Amino acid sequence: MSNVVNFPPKDGNDWVSVRESLRTVIREMHKDASQNFENYVLDRMAPVYKEMPFTTELSAYSCAADQYAVSEVISGFLDDFQKHVSKLMISRLIVEIELAIALRVS
Repeated sequence: MSNVVNFPPKDGNDWVSVRESLRTVIREMHKDASQNFENYVLDRMAPVYKEMPFTTELSAYSCAADQYAVSEVISGFLDDFQKHVSKLMISRLIVEIELAIALRVS
């Protein structure tokens, strides 16, 4: 059995969703952020997000009883990986906000 897991998903709307989530974080972190400020930061975040694709191919040859255990291990890995990527994105977002403030983007 071979499965390919893509992260982030290759959904065309995925960046739109992430962008709106990041916009919300920007608004919470920088209350006076203008739309121009938000767009500046988000435009700088887009390439970061697009460089994150992760694809792994998993092969498992086992009996049906072991498939649940394998599935649990894979699920745990993907959850941990998602948390790690989210932390990296937020860290980068903070740097981009600080840069925009330092550059006095209005």
